[in-house]
Amino acid sequence: MKRLELDLRERRRHRPLLVAYVTAGYPDEERFLELLPLLEQQGVDAVEIGLPCSDPLADGPVIQQASAHVLAAGMTTQCALELASRLSETMTIPLLAMGYLNPLLAHGLPRFLAEAEAAGISGLIIPDLPLGADPLREQLLIGSPLARIQLATPASPESRLNRLAEQAEGFIYMVSRMGVTGGQSQGDPALAAVSQSLRSLTTLPLLTGFGIADPASAALAMQYGDGVIVGSALLQLLQNGNESLDAALQFISGIRRELDRSTLTAAGQLKESLR
Repeated sequence: MKRLELDLRERRRHRPLLVAYVTAGYPDEERFLELLPLLEQQGVDAVEIGLPCSDPLADGPVIQQASAHVLAAGMTTQCALELASRLSETMTIPLLAMGYLNPLLAHGLPRFLAEAEAAGISGLIIPDLPLGADPLREQLLIGSPLARIQLATPASPESRLNRLAEQAEGFIYMVSRMGVTGGQSQGDPALAAVSQSLRSLTTLPLLTGFGIADPASAALAMQYGDGVIVGSALLQLLQNGNESLDAALQFISGIRRELDRSTLTAAGQLKESLR
């Protein structure tokens, strides 16, 4: 069992999991380094650091614009790892890397895995490297201390969910709907069946992402799993001028409160039903 899974399992014992996505170096390096420790203080349980990519296929306009912004400012995979290393010196929550395959291959995948571990990163999401697509590179990932997070979608058939459950590490990322990140979503009705299947196949934490835009959508997504992943809505606030850090922190604090409140309400209802 890899370190990320141990950490998230322990955190889930106490409350729903809240993961934030922030593009490396966004909106600039100084505010990025200021923001992530503050997110931890507001109750975030892990942070996905988005690695820069000129063609982020799974991401919607907000993350695409953030990636283009940091690339224009000189951000690279190496710079992102250096930022992560500085953050891991003081932060206690897990840091994850989310990136696409081509930049990792350009950097050198074995080199990236070693440097990411040294920088304090404990998990890796590669949306364009689906399970079974490249067995040789998958073996490198299996042998790494980094947990490779697998993605399940509302269209994932039972046979694929079985394979995901067998090989996933850290947690399973449940995509709430088909399409790209961003916007607000009530989730695909098929996600309920996917969640139920995964619950029967694995004890890994199940986290729901895509379309978590406010406290209400975060609470709704909790019915599918153990927590939520917030990205585009957070980055959108960081676009909005000098008060952007305060607005982003208030947004995250509101989601944290709603997740905790909805969980307490559900627990109280269950207790009442058992009387």
